[in-house]
Parts: sequence; structure tokens; C-alpha cells
Amino acid sequence: MKRILPILLVIILVLLPCCSEKPDADFPGEDEIHTSQVVSRLTAEYGDHVYTEHDYELHRYNRKTGVMQTVCTDPNCGPDCFLCSPSREITQVVDGRLYGCYMLIRTREFAYAYWDIVTNEQKVLLTLPRSETPEMNPPVLNGRYLYYTGQYLREDGDAKNPDDYQPYVGRIPMDGGEPEVVCSRESNLLEHLLAVSDGKAITSLNACLYAIDFDTDERTLLFDPEEHGLSRRHEWYSYLDGKLYLLYHSPEFSEEKLAHEDISFTGRLYYSYLVRIDTQTGEMTRLPDKGVDKFWITEDTIYYTKQGFRVFYISPENFDENAPYESTVFAPSLETIYACDLDGSNRREVHTDPLMDIYTHDGTVIDDCYYGLIAFYDETQHKKVVSYGTLDFTTGEFTPAVIEE
Repeated sequence: MKRILPILLVIILVLLPCCSEKPDADFPGEDEIHTSQVVSRLTAEYGDHVYTEHDYELHRYNRKTGVMQTVCTDPNCGPDCFLCSPSREITQVVDGRLYGCYMLIRTREFAYAYWDIVTNEQKVLLTLPRSETPEMNPPVLNGRYLYYTGQYLREDGDAKNPDDYQPYVGRIPMDGGEPEVVCSRESNLLEHLLAVSDGKAITSLNACLYAIDFDTDERTLLFDPEEHGLSRRHEWYSYLDGKLYLLYHSPEFSEEKLAHEDISFTGRLYYSYLVRIDTQTGEMTRLPDKGVDKFWITEDTIYYTKQGFRVFYISPENFDENAPYESTVFAPSLETIYACDLDGSNRREVHTDPLMDIYTHDGTVIDDCYYGLIAFYDETQHKKVVSYGTLDFTTGEFTPAVIEE
């Protein structure tokens, strides 16, 4: 079932002039360029570069030279540029084009666009007013189409009444063209689109996963975490070859004695589990360790850190033993990186350093090296500092990035 979207959708098929002064680099043939089929939020890979958010701007990090620089090269660029918007999510590189969505600051609309890494061409494929997409969700790429979620006002509906909007999943050709609705819901609940698999939209609502058939609009429950003793879902996820990798919280916990200077108390650590969901069958595989904190997927390996407790600071004057968390700052204990195969087998440690922490989810692993934000002990400053850079699992060495603006 496919319907042309209402006229409220605004299609912009012009090429944006900003940030298009010169090509990004001289690239070899397409078949020689490193790419990744893994879909993760906020990080993308292409050639020698990792593309990621850094200091609220889109940066590229050269894996060979260690140089990190902003992608936009236009000093006169404005906030409505895809590369410079302070509110943006990138999703994946396909055929040398980095796709994503961002907010147009002047109109507050959401735009879906791509940036051609080689030519620096930018193209906005579609814009949606805030009434039709109240949240900015990253698009999903599948079969030469860009998929997105939105909502439109029902016939004779009241624009001020949220219940009069009907959610839908739409798509538009990745090169540009007419958008169309591929499935819609009678419910007024706008679900989060995670993937498109075998003619179905895989969505999330209240931690459950659903499959919505494009041809029939039939919606079936794919995965209910409560049936497996799990609860709410962490926003971070990855997708590869018809399988979703997600973090779910659980009611399980452990209690540990925590101390800082002269203050001590018992802390409660609730565990999260990394699960793999087959988007065709709903089959769940719970991967080996409980208490997974962060994870990164490659084509054949899962890398992850485990949860832990380490008290970073306690305010003595405000400490209340009946409410210890009110005056305590925790730093997660993330000094060890583990790895396993995609099915959870062959678990192993790949790196450990008690003076090093991985800070965020939006890193990536390529050829036994982690690229992302790391807190490490700087011997020259005699303190921990945070920097983007390369952590080599083979040598154990971390090389901070050279930042060039």
C-alpha cells in the first residue's frame, strides 16, 4: 500500500552551495575504499576517515594521520547547512554519500539530506514541519530508499489536537524524488523506526519491538522484553544483516561498598544486557556478560565494556547516608574492553588499562583499533584528560588526535 504524501511535505531538490568549495580528498577506486555495513547512530566510516560529532560539529578523523578536522570548509556557512547544524544525526555512508537528518534553525523544520564525500555536494531530499515530525529520528537506508517516520493530520482533524494525527512510515529515493507513505497506523502513537527488513518496518514503542508490513499495514509484536525479564531499552542500537543489537535494562542488581575519602556506603548497580534480535523471527540471543555498558559492532565481532562502580567525588557537606546518590558523582569502571563473535561465542579480553575509560557509545572499531573519545592519564599533566583518538588493541597504545579547525 503506497500513497503520495500530502502537500504539507516540502521537497527541496536544489543543491546547497555551502561547504562545497573543494573535494574532501583524492580517493582510490570504489572497490578499494573501506566501508561498513553496520548501521549505528552518530558515527560513519568511509575510506581512511571516521565521521563523528565532536564539540557539536561534524568532524572527520583520519585514521592514518591522526588528524581530526571539521568537515565544513566554508567560513561563511550558515546554521542551515547539513554539516554545520548544531542539531544533526548521521546514519550511514552509501556510495560515497553520508546520509542523515538535521534541524533547519530558521524554520525549525527537520530535513533529510546527504553530503557527497568526494564532490562535497549537499542535497536536501525532504523537509518536514514540526507538526508532522515532533522528534528528529535518524533515517533508515534500504534498497535505494531513505525511510523516515512522520505523522499527518487526519481529514477534518484539529491541528491543535495531538490525537488527530496519524503516524506513518514514508520513504523517498536516495537520489531524490517524490516521497510516499509505505505504511501507517490508526494509533496516534509515533513509533521509533529502527530498521527496514524484508518489506517490513521494524519499530520500537515502550521498549517493545514491532514489525509493520508495507503491503497490509499489519503490525505484529516482534519482541517483548518483559517476557525475558528485561525492562526499558537504551537509545543506542546497531543493525547488521537483519539483526538488531540493543541494550536493555533489567531489575537485577548487585550491591557494592563504595568509598571516597572518609565517606562510605553501599551502592546498588542495576545490570543491562546486550541482546540480538532477529528481525524476521523475533528470536532473541542474550549475549554473554551481564552488565554491558557500551558496545560496538563490526561485520564479525562485538566489542563491549562492562558496567562497574567507581566513586569519582562525594560532597562531604551535602552527604546524606539515606540518600547517598544525591551528593555523589560516579565514574563508570570501563578499563577493560571485551570481544565476542556476533553469536556471543569466543568471548575474550582485548584491552585493559586501569587508567583509561571509554566515554561514549559513538566510537567505532576498525582493524583491531578503537576510534573515539577516551579518558586517559596524561603523565605530563599528572591527571586524566579526555581526547578523541586511536586505541590500538594490539599494542595497547592510545594516540590522541591532532585537532585542526
